[in-house]
Amino acid sequence: MVGSGDGGPPSLIAAAVTDALARGRLSRWPDHTHFGPFEDPARAASEILAVLE
Repeated sequence: MVGSGDGGPPSLIAAAVTDALARGRLSRWPDHTHFGPFEDPARAASEILAVLE
């Protein structure tokens, strides 16, 4: 997950990192910054659990 509103390095390299991972999945949060998981912990937990299922 990456906060697309950030514009910093994490959002710039997120797609390349995702492509390099065997089971990579990118979730963009255009309404959040680099601290998206802190801004919306319930959403972060939901996305993490979905990957683990």
